[in-house]
Amino acid sequence: MYRLYKTILPSGLLFFFSLFLSGTEVPELTLSDFITTACRKQPQFQQLLIRELEIKYQKVIDFPPGQLILSLLPEYSLKLGSTNKHTLSTTLSLARLFPVSGTEIKGIYTTSPAGGNQKSSFSIAVIQPLVHNAFGSLNRLDKKMTALEQKLVSFQILESYEDYLAVLMKLYYDWFTSHTALDQAAGAYQDNLELLKNIRAKARAGIANKADVAQTRIQVLASRENLLTASNTLQKVFNEIRSAAGKKADYQAGPVKKLPRLTKIKDTATAIEETEADSRTFKIIKLNRKTAALNAEKYQKELLPEINLEMSFIREGDDYFPKDGASEFNIGLNLNLALPDKTGRALKEQAGLRLKRTVLNNKTQIINFKNTLKNLYATIILHQKLLDSYAQKITLSRQVYDNKKTEYRQGRASLNDLIQAKNSYQKIKSDKLKTAAKLQSLIIEWLRLTDSLLQGENKITREKLPVEN
Repeated sequence: MYRLYKTILPSGLLFFFSLFLSGTEVPELTLSDFITTACRKQPQFQQLLIRELEIKYQKVIDFPPGQLILSLLPEYSLKLGSTNKHTLSTTLSLARLFPVSGTEIKGIYTTSPAGGNQKSSFSIAVIQPLVHNAFGSLNRLDKKMTALEQKLVSFQILESYEDYLAVLMKLYYDWFTSHTALDQAAGAYQDNLELLKNIRAKARAGIANKADVAQTRIQVLASRENLLTASNTLQKVFNEIRSAAGKKADYQAGPVKKLPRLTKIKDTATAIEETEADSRTFKIIKLNRKTAALNAEKYQKELLPEINLEMSFIREGDDYFPKDGASEFNIGLNLNLALPDKTGRALKEQAGLRLKRTVLNNKTQIINFKNTLKNLYATIILHQKLLDSYAQKITLSRQVYDNKKTEYRQGRASLNDLIQAKNSYQKIKSDKLKTAAKLQSLIIEWLRLTDSLLQGENKITREKLPVEN
């Protein structure tokens, strides 16, 4: 077909079509290869990969494990006066918090000179929350919330990737459609050139008049305009393809010759049932609800008074290691209570309202999602039926066109009848192509909404490609 274009296009138009209508065949770029290449080259996909890698570090940041905190305080004292005495004392402390139980253990060692002797003390203290953050309850709640938020972010990353994948797929189908549209425009242009050649021959023979020639030339000019427009559309789409694939300006390729078939969609009831049971969309909705519920529970528990059980053992004595000294063991309760805690109560009420709003918003999301899916399914079925109708209309209009050509050669049909039949046939072909392209776009949107574009949901990899049959 490319070689044929060069024979039918005037030399003045070759400049505009040289990028696509070369005399040599260009390599095909399949949908899967295009997506794989785009994912390797485009920064959008690389950003998603990096964001997924960040998740595994977020858990440590949001809920750090119990750490040992070492503190060393050497202190030098100089007493000014007649004696100018100076002393050096040292305090060493080691503390650790156990988030799961909320327990804090702290050991302190102090040594300093006193009365000409070296004094030292060692103490160990245990602090255990009993009411507020009782035995680490708030910490464990924070851990649950952190895990839910990380899961939510992971799903959101996959959703972003699926959106990106849908954009790439729609771009490829636009490329195929514009390429096919250029083929159709070139075919129509060739038909009109042949018709003009025949009309001119008839005019020289005195069978056709100047009006017939002029009318045919108008058809040629119109089809040339369509060819120019189709070529410009293809060039713009191919520029996007080349950019997405990270190719240089001299890169040449064409789409596959047959439109790739996507996975057949299921009926609305089955799709909704499966989507509600095991789709990322509904998992995100449930996660949002759980997070809001845990947040409300957290602020409810934050209002509880801080009552801590505190136990300590202290040993004091001479020398650097306490000996020959006194030891004591202490146990008691430490109570901290804000009177009144207006801020805490406001946060609690706010969290409760946020939970109610989340529940209502989730219900609205589900209703809208189901309605969108039902309407989209109905539109897909409509376009499938339209395609079947166009297939029949193409066959019939082709028969009419061929019949009019025969009648025109025999003098039983006018030029207007022939042109009308030809234009009708070409328009139906164009409408069928546009309907097929729209159908593919609708199916891609269906697969995106039902989380069916990816082969899995655990991680993003370069192997996750769209499903084709």
